[in-house]
Amino acid sequence: MNKNTKIIILVLIVFLGVFLGVFIYRKTDIKDYVGQKKNERLENDVIATVADRNVSEAEARVYLAAMKSQIESIYGDAVWNYTVDDEGTRYSELMKDSVLDKIIYIKLVCANAEEYGVTLTADDKLDVDKYVTEFFAGISEETADEYDLTKEMVTKIYEENVLAAKVYDKITLNYTVDANEENCRQGKFVIFKINKFTETDGKKEYLSEDELIQVKNRAEGVCSAMKAGNPYQVASGNSDNAVDEPRVLCGKDYFPVEIADTVFTLKDGEITQVLEDEDSYYVVYCENDFDEQATKEAIQKKITDDRKAYFNSLYTKWRDSANIEVDEDKWSKID
Repeated sequence: MNKNTKIIILVLIVFLGVFLGVFIYRKTDIKDYVGQKKNERLENDVIATVADRNVSEAEARVYLAAMKSQIESIYGDAVWNYTVDDEGTRYSELMKDSVLDKIIYIKLVCANAEEYGVTLTADDKLDVDKYVTEFFAGISEETADEYDLTKEMVTKIYEENVLAAKVYDKITLNYTVDANEENCRQGKFVIFKINKFTETDGKKEYLSEDELIQVKNRAEGVCSAMKAGNPYQVASGNSDNAVDEPRVLCGKDYFPVEIADTVFTLKDGEITQVLEDEDSYYVVYCENDFDEQATKEAIQKKITDDRKAYFNSLYTKWRDSANIEVDEDKWSKID
């Protein structure tokens, strides 16, 4: 890949990544979108239609090239020949379908913009013009020809991504999220855990009643040792998950529901008795019952995740009811 080609791809990645971060992956099954009649073929250079919005072959190539460059910058170009399942599906096929899914996502969100009163403002269009001008200033004519880049097509890509991002913001910013210090509180704990089962090749075999008594007695002994000594050192040397860091900064959802409420009544320096769920016994020591910075981050993460989930539920309805058609022959030839 030459220098100018890298420039075009990097510019697109930086911009498109802002919106694509809200995308929730769902693998595209192309057969769901191919016309049912053999004579139904999309005209000219159109590779797909999504709710009456066209996707050109040149546009699809730009999105695919951006994805390729992004993946290669992390894993190298050898990644494309890796197989991801027993059926021999290559990583390149998986990523190509992901690109198509993302294009469909952007087109479909834009198709619903009017319903929510979202349009591009004059300032938005000025920003897009600036992006496009800078974009073409950074590439050669040869690169533009290689990707069939025109000002009209690049402007369209930028405008649709800006519009889709605005639709997402309009819908999600008005969505009420239950995120506060109480349900997002983060603490720092030292956790001892011992299992009620043995595991071979991923299959659990639960212990007998006599064995469980021995295991619980061991947990009681560790609990006493943690109370009398250094909880971190004791947990590190005895836990069934000793290879893991026993000190964890986490929220209530980190723990099994059977013990979570009890753990989060602890104050600094307090330790539980032996707790249990179906699979394990636990002893938990509290080093810090409220980490302010981690709690703020957890609140923001919950807000982001809940809004994303809400938006995706709407998108799924749009997608299931939309008229989407992909020309499989044209799509298969793009690489």
